[in-house]
Amino acid sequence: MVLTENILLDSLIKAIPLVHSMLLHVGIGLSDTEEWLAYYPGTKIDIGARKGMKIKPNEPLADCISMGKLIRQEVAAEFFGFPFTGLAAPIVEGNQVIGAVAIQLQEQDEKNCGAFLIKWFCRLDKQTIKFLSLQTVQTVWLIRARRSLK
Repeated sequence: MVLTENILLDSLIKAIPLVHSMLLHVGIGLSDTEEWLAYYPGTKIDIGARKGMKIKPNEPLADCISMGKLIRQEVAAEFFGFPFTGLAAPIVEGNQVIGAVAIQLQEQDEKNCGAFLIKWFCRLDKQTIKFLSLQTVQTVWLIRARRSLK
């Protein structure tokens, strides 16, 4: 199934639910250079991003994409109603930024998984992403099969 015009972004769209299933309290999203492609809100954090929403120029995600570098920003409660740390890592193919992964977490989560997640996404290569996509499809299939047996 083709979701975008880019195999790398398609693979990440398929892989992010697997990561999110292990870290339900963390919000995780993926964008191309213009809009959100996927967003999985956390149990404690939901910034309201949805598939197809344009990236706002004042979002840290826009800075990540335009500068092509990792962004870490403390977001005050006044902005979304709760404080959190926003992390964004560019997705680079060749020498071009084609999108970004965004993660929102709160202080207690930050110590446990924030840096790990960003490093993990930054180090993914195409082969690993394809493997994760396959694993995600297989996991969803197994969950559905188990539910139908109950």
